[in-house]
Amino acid sequence: MGFYNTEALILKARDWGEADRLVTLFSRDKGKLVAVAKGLRKPQSKLRGGVQVLSRSELMLHTGRSLDRITGSQSIHGFDLGDSLDKLTCGMYWADLLDRILPEREANPPIYELAMKSLAGLEASDSGRFPLEAFSLFFEWNLINLMGYQPCLDCCVLCREPLEPEREREFNFSAGEGGLLCRSCSPGTDGRVRLTAPTLAILRRWSAISFNHFNRIAVSPASRQEINTVVESVLLYHLERDLPSRGFLNRLGG
Repeated sequence: MGFYNTEALILKARDWGEADRLVTLFSRDKGKLVAVAKGLRKPQSKLRGGVQVLSRSELMLHTGRSLDRITGSQSIHGFDLGDSLDKLTCGMYWADLLDRILPEREANPPIYELAMKSLAGLEASDSGRFPLEAFSLFFEWNLINLMGYQPCLDCCVLCREPLEPEREREFNFSAGEGGLLCRSCSPGTDGRVRLTAPTLAILRRWSAISFNHFNRIAVSPASRQEINTVVESVLLYHLERDLPSRGFLNRLGG
């Protein structure tokens, strides 16, 4: 047992006992873990400022037998999304998705940086002009790739035949098979999703660009809907359940 410091994003907090809270955090160097914040619900608690959901914080923890305990906290930055219900809902959905998709105690610095850059971009965005739906899909697509779930988009995942948007108008996608399917391999495949050539081109470019270039790629409403269906099918396949928070975000965007 001992003390350790870590930088973390606070993903979730829920009441535990009479005055405590269980805090789910995503640590840069420890991965996702659940820790107890003793006395957090008391008005005089000194921990409160650093364990707000969607805060980037420096934490001190003490290793416990079953649960680590947060003994000190200092907020580095609290992402302020409260000026827009859409932005706040999006941020809370991302936190929920990270909680569901990340394994326990496995550090993943690239995903940590993805979360930080995404939340910073969301916070700084103009809610009236920013393409929020497309940006959230971009975050999900990058997360899927960094988790190692990246679908095959260059060729048929079954027969390896090359598939080019320049020659075909639309394709079939299967999350269960792990990517695109040619016409010969499509019949009898469950869970197929239709994917047109312009949308495939966008997904290929999304896999190769940084956040700085996100706005350079126009996404039509039709392509956005197709990407949403693809992303939803991949997440459902790997998580094996729907996320109510994602459904709520989709309803706001609709």
